[in-house]
Amino acid sequence: MKKLFLLLVAISISIATYSQKSISGQILEKDTYVPIPGTTAQIKGTTIGTISNCNGEFKLQVLKDEAVLVFLSIG
Repeated sequence: MKKLFLLLVAISISIATYSQKSISGQILEKDTYVPIPGTTAQIKGTTIGTISNCNGEFKLQVLKDEAVLVFLSIG
């Protein structure tokens, strides 16, 4: 019974992981195309977000096929 429970938990986790999609990209300055580090990338209406690295790159896990991204940078 314990093995069956563990198998069901493993299958549930793999299905949940499979249904997630990933969005990645690079945040660049409009005119010069210079990467902007430290910019917040967030899915609108959620608390799911991340901060771009020193090359302006980010990666987010999303649950829906359609998502609106919001980018915030100070300075």
